[in-house]
Amino acid sequence: MTEPLDSRARPVESAKGTAGESESTPLPAIVATRTTPFQIVLMVLAAIAFLYFARPADPRFIKVVCDRVSSLSSVSELLTS
Repeated sequence: MTEPLDSRARPVESAKGTAGESESTPLPAIVATRTTPFQIVLMVLAAIAFLYFARPADPRFIKVVCDRVSSLSSVSELLTS
């Protein structure tokens, strides 16, 4: 028989005799982790990068792109230019 992945797991044969007994296995403690200063700096830099790249485009750039697309007569010209 292969071993179970969980070290607390019992084989089915040993579980049959414990139907009325209460088991006193301790539950794993929930460990609260602290946010490190490095993680805070990383989150701040990620937020700055997101806000930089998510900003609205320059209206002049949008006008240039729209003019260029409207001057093309076909999709093939758009792909080759």
